[in-house]
Amino acid sequence: MRSHGNRYIHVLGDKSLFTTELEEALIEGTVDLAVHSLKDVPTKLPENLCIGAILEREDPSDAVVFPIGSSLTSLAKLKAGAKIGTSSLRRIAQLRRKYKHLDFVSVRGNLNTRLDKLDNKKQYDALVLAVSGLRRLNMADRISCILPSELCLYAVGQGALAVEIRRNDDVTQSVVQALNNRMTALRCLAERNFMMTLEGGCSVPLGVSSALSESRILSLKGGVFAFAGEESIVEESKVTLTICSQIRQQEMHVGILCPGLCASEVNEAVALGANLAQKLLQKGAKELLEKAREDARQSIL
Repeated sequence: MRSHGNRYIHVLGDKSLFTTELEEALIEGTVDLAVHSLKDVPTKLPENLCIGAILEREDPSDAVVFPIGSSLTSLAKLKAGAKIGTSSLRRIAQLRRKYKHLDFVSVRGNLNTRLDKLDNKKQYDALVLAVSGLRRLNMADRISCILPSELCLYAVGQGALAVEIRRNDDVTQSVVQALNNRMTALRCLAERNFMMTLEGGCSVPLGVSSALSESRILSLKGGVFAFAGEESIVEESKVTLTICSQIRQQEMHVGILCPGLCASEVNEAVALGANLAQKLLQKGAKELLEKAREDARQSIL
C-alpha cells in the first residue's frame, strides 16, 4: 500500500502520515496486521489499535552513501557547497554543526529513486540514509561510512520493525507475540516515552541513542537541536533494571502492548525516558523545539 508519508513531513508537521492508510485497513478489517518502521509510528495510536510486537533491532545508525565509483569515506572530504541529500531534519540539524561547508537539501522517494538521483542524475554529492534500510534491501555494500551516535543521534525507534494489530484481536496477538524482542522493546519504550514527554516527532530535530547491557543497565542519551545547528541540548541517563518478579499483561505504554514483559522492567524503561526528557525541558528544550519547528516550516525544504 502507498502512504502519504513521503511528502514533506517536516513541512506538514504530521507524525502519522506514514501509517494512516495501513491503520484504516486494520480498523476496517481489510488486513489483520501491519508492519511499520517503528520510527514512523506515533506514540499515540487509534484507540482500538496497538503495537503487538517489536522485532529485533537492526543497526539504528545513519550512513553516508557516495556515488558509485567514489573512493570518499567521509563528508569532511567534500568541497564547500557540496549537496547532501536527506529527508530528515534531525540529520540536517546535527550534521550542520560539524560540516558547515556543506549544503544539506531534501531528497524524496524510495531508496532506489534516491540512489538513482545520486548515481545517475547527479543531483547530490552524497546521501545520508538509515543503515537498517540499506541492509534490509541487500544494499549494505553502498554504505560508505556509518555515522557514530556521538556525531549523529538516531531517530526514536530507528532500525526496529513494529507489528501493529487490533487490540481486541486475541488470535493475531498470540501469533505476533512470539516475534517480540525483549531488549529492543525495552529500549524503544524508553526512547518513545522520551519523545512523547518532549512532544516531539518526525517534524522536529530530536535524536536518541540507547543500549541495554547484559548486566541489565539500560542507558539512554537524548538531544534536541536547532534547525540551523547552532544550538543543542543533550543529556543522558541510565537505570539498572530490577530482576523480573511479575509479567505484565495487557497494558499499553506509548502505543506498545507489553505482554510477556516484566512489569518492573517496563515501568523503569518508561520512567527513564520521561526523566531524561524532563532534564532537557528544564534546560529549555521545549522552546528550542518550537523554534526548530518554525524554522523548518519557513525553509520549506
